[in-house]
Amino acid sequence: MTGVNGERTEDGERTGDGLRRRRRRTVAVVVAGALLATAVGLWATDTRPSRADSYCWGAWQEHEIEGLLGGGALDDAVAVSTESPPPTAAHPEGTCEMTVREKSGTERDIMSVTAAYGRFPADEHEHRERIARYLHGSAAALPDGLDGAASPDHALLVLPAACDVGGRPTTVTLSGEARDESVMARLLVDLANTAMEKAGCAPDAPPTVTSPFTELPRSDRYPHYPRLCGIPGMAFDKLPGGAGGVEITGTYGNRLQICSLDFSSRSAGTGAMAHYVMAGTPRLAALFTGFPEGPGRRLVRTTCDGRPTVFYAQPDLLTGRGVPDDETVFTRFRQSVSKRVGCDDGGER
Repeated sequence: MTGVNGERTEDGERTGDGLRRRRRRTVAVVVAGALLATAVGLWATDTRPSRADSYCWGAWQEHEIEGLLGGGALDDAVAVSTESPPPTAAHPEGTCEMTVREKSGTERDIMSVTAAYGRFPADEHEHRERIARYLHGSAAALPDGLDGAASPDHALLVLPAACDVGGRPTTVTLSGEARDESVMARLLVDLANTAMEKAGCAPDAPPTVTSPFTELPRSDRYPHYPRLCGIPGMAFDKLPGGAGGVEITGTYGNRLQICSLDFSSRSAGTGAMAHYVMAGTPRLAALFTGFPEGPGRRLVRTTCDGRPTVFYAQPDLLTGRGVPDDETVFTRFRQSVSKRVGCDDGGER
């Protein structure tokens, strides 16, 4: 708009001044109309452009983003964002997206993050997919006792009970691509604090990340690695379709233990083949609310050393391939982890 209104004709040019002024006014109106239409369209799709110096409801300031990426990172890059209206007590949901992109050269994305505030889906299949995505073996438990996990491409934080809606926990999730899990964790906590304030459920002591990640997941080939999750007796028949597997595991005290078996094959592509989780804090355990329970359904709730604890398995493509059967494989996982975290009864109720 400034460029249009400030445009001048060359010195000494007198003929057609009125026509030029009319053309300039027409251009200004068209540009203004285009901007208005863009804004209306973004609002219609429940997103809107953010302010130039902050992103995602003000959670991420531009100078903080540059600090996470390294000094001068935005000199040759631009950060852009779209966001829905912020969550409120009446509408406790919201999404936003931020991308940091090179301004020249390859114009590659330096960092791209999509965030969501809200509950996991009520649909059981979609709920299980979220569990597998955000509590995957590649994600490390958040430091400082926070109820969640982070990897360079996914992050999850389960919010305090005051933010629950309809008896189900509210979460903040991130997906995309960041430099490492520490950057994801910082973005996650900043967004969670802003979103909780806007939703009216912020705790007196907001969550913070002050400690580094000291334990990270490890991976091994499977089935060449003889025991899935490093636990004797956790074994499956030959992987389907001649697939090769990679076992990714992480053990984080009595708070969280995850074991995921990913696969790849020419016929089936890539994906998760089996997934086992021990969630040993009240908020992480709440994520499994609504699933059918029992050893045969591969979800057991119990109390371990005074802590609500959930043992969970999702065999996915390995359903029916457990040796001798799926329930026995799950029981072996549960009994092994139970002994480690203080469940003398082997994880049974």
